[in-house]
Amino acid sequence: MGLLHDLGKYSEAFQTFIYAVTGLAGEQVKKNAENMPSHERDHATAGAQYLWKKIRKDTPTTTKIHIQALCAALISHHSRSGILDFIDLQGASPFLTRIQKRDHESHLSESLSKADTAIITQIAGAVEQIAAQPDTHERLTNIGTEAFFAGPDAFRQVLAEYRTNFEAVIRQLGIRAE
Repeated sequence: MGLLHDLGKYSEAFQTFIYAVTGLAGEQVKKNAENMPSHERDHATAGAQYLWKKIRKDTPTTTKIHIQALCAALISHHSRSGILDFIDLQGASPFLTRIQKRDHESHLSESLSKADTAIITQIAGAVEQIAAQPDTHERLTNIGTEAFFAGPDAFRQVLAEYRTNFEAVIRQLGIRAE
């Protein structure tokens, strides 16, 4: 996740923004950059899109859930209002709006082409590790429903196991809890 969250910073648009906002291009350019709308300096969507595109029809449901949660965190990592809603009160999806941005808006292809190949290889390996956990998928799918109907203690046990598995995925991606 640490490798993915700033993937969009490889884009020319973001590099231009950083150069401007630091004042290296002059004070007026700095002021203009500071007032630039956040969607014009988006660097978070590219990493989330990279991960999102790893979902396939045969991807286990729990892996899809992990990927969705990670994408939400990636997209929202500078949000002042917290994680973006999957569906807001009006029925729109701010999350899907971001994840479906066109390539020229998210700069995913450009960022991937400019990123260090060792970083991209490391990201791909971490994503493969998530996908290679069918035992987690089967265990959670099979016992989740049974535990729910067995009572609160059994369900809490399943939630604790799910949290443990999710935390393992987070560690594999190199995320550190603060």
